[in-house]
Amino acid sequence: MNLAALFSKDKREINLLPKDPFETSLVGRALNWGLVVGKWIVITTQMIVVGIFLFRFSLDRKLNNLRRDVEAEVVKIKAYATIEDNFRLAQARLVLAKPILEEQEKMKASFPYMAQLMPNDIWLEKIEVNKNQISLIAYAYSMTGFNQFLENLKGSGNFRQVSIQNIESGVEKQAKLKFSLVASFKDEDKKE
Repeated sequence: MNLAALFSKDKREINLLPKDPFETSLVGRALNWGLVVGKWIVITTQMIVVGIFLFRFSLDRKLNNLRRDVEAEVVKIKAYATIEDNFRLAQARLVLAKPILEEQEKMKASFPYMAQLMPNDIWLEKIEVNKNQISLIAYAYSMTGFNQFLENLKGSGNFRQVSIQNIESGVEKQAKLKFSLVASFKDEDKKE
C-alpha cells in the first residue's frame, strides 16, 4: 500500500448507487446546496441559542446578586431614615423655637427694668409679661409707694397705657393696698 496514494488530492469516490439525473440538473444541485447550507444554518442557530441560554444563567445569577445587594442597601437606608426624620424634626422645632426664645430674652430683660421702677414698699404677687404688655398683681405698704410706682410707670416713656384693673384692701398680707394693673408697651425695643 502506498502512503502517497492515501494523502494525494486525487481521491476517487466510489458510489455503488446509480446516479440520478436529477442530482446533476441545475435544480437538483440548487436543492443539494440549499440542504447543506440550511443544515449549517440550523446547526449555527442552535449553537447560538444554547450559548445565549447558558449566558442567561450568568445574567440571572448577577441579577439575584444585585437584588440581594439592593435589599441590603434598602435596609441600611431605612435604618438611617429614622435618624434623618428625627434630625429634620429637630430642625423644624429649632426654627419654631428661635423666635420664641428671642422673645423670651426680650421679656426677661423687662424684669430688671420693672424692679428699677418699683419703690421699696411694693412687692409682687404675680407678674405676666408678653410682647405687648405687662400685667401684675402687687401689694403696697403705703399710698405714697403706690402713687410713686404709677408715676414711675407713666414717666418711663416705655408704656403706651397704664390701666389699673382692681384696687382692694391688702390687710391679709399686712399691706395698705392690693392692686392689679396692666401696662401696654409702646415699642418692644424700648421695654428693655
